[in-house]
Amino acid sequence: VLTSVHAFASDPARGVVILAILGVFVGGALTLFAARASTLDAKGVFGTVSRESALVLNNVLLAVSAFVVLIGTVWPLIAQVALGRTLSVGAPFFDAAFTPFMVAIAVALPLGSQMAWKRGDVPRAVRALTPALLFALAL
Repeated sequence: VLTSVHAFASDPARGVVILAILGVFVGGALTLFAARASTLDAKGVFGTVSRESALVLNNVLLAVSAFVVLIGTVWPLIAQVALGRTLSVGAPFFDAAFTPFMVAIAVALPLGSQMAWKRGDVPRAVRALTPALLFALAL
C-alpha cells in the first residue's frame, strides 16, 4: 500500500526477516520480563522531579514522535480514500512537526541523566551541566 524506501515493496523477503528479528527481540524481552515479574516489586515512590520522571518524559516524547511519523506516513492514504485527493507529506511537515519534540528531548535527556534516582534536584543538574552548555555554546 505504501511506496517508500522503508516499505519493502520490491523484496518482501527482506521485510519478513526484519519482522522475525524484531519478533525474537521483543518476544525475548517479554519472556524475560514474564519470568522475573513475580520477583520484581516496587520499592517506594519516586518524586515528580527525578530520573524516573525524566525517563517517562522521554518515553512520552518519543512515543508522540512515533505517532507523528505514523500520521505523516498514513495521511496521504487517508486523504486519497476519504477526500479523493492525492497528497504528499514531505520534509517540511516532518521538520515542523518534529522540531518541538526533538528540542524538548534535547533538553530533557541531559537533565534527566544528571538527576538523582527517586528524588532529583533541577538546579543541581543544571549546575552540573553548565560546563558542557558553555562548551556547546562556544562551538
